[in-house]
Amino acid sequence: MKINTMNDNKIELFLSDEEVEKIFGGYELIDYDLPECRIKIHSLLISAAPEGAFPLDCDKVSIEVKPKEFGCTIALTKIYKSSKRYRQVKANKTVIVIFKNSSDLIDALGALIMLRAEESELYSLNSKYAVIAEAKNKSRDMITHLGEFGTVSRQRNDAVRIKEYWQLICGDNAIQKLYDCFK
Repeated sequence: MKINTMNDNKIELFLSDEEVEKIFGGYELIDYDLPECRIKIHSLLISAAPEGAFPLDCDKVSIEVKPKEFGCTIALTKIYKSSKRYRQVKANKTVIVIFKNSSDLIDALGALIMLRAEESELYSLNSKYAVIAEAKNKSRDMITHLGEFGTVSRQRNDAVRIKEYWQLICGDNAIQKLYDCFK
């Protein structure tokens, strides 16, 4: 790991592909919404800036991951409330529903279509099915209702694992296509 201090408010960490794999388990798992990823980034920050060389005397820290030809750069920038760039993180719109079998998936189509998903994908593993959707309708009641048909998750790391290990059946507007077939 190489460290480059840009100014008092920004540092860049340069990691090789091997370091990214060893520390995070792959590029797709570098997601600040994941608690384990936050811990790893904070550990990197502490090791990168020992003895208070980069004190966190700010309101937030912006983290940008930029892939390079060999490895990546993680830029850490201090953000203060008075800064124009300060803003709240957008809510996660990803909804993952895992069904035990195809019957449960078909039974849930009416509820799934009510998510008004901007994007959706369908995956399978053995007899199980998983839908990953970017939902416009994020109401807690709707998501709770989906729990009657399968296991519901909002964790991005669940989506990453499904995309990596499960078989993609339909990668484009899967909910609408299924609904059209069975309505």
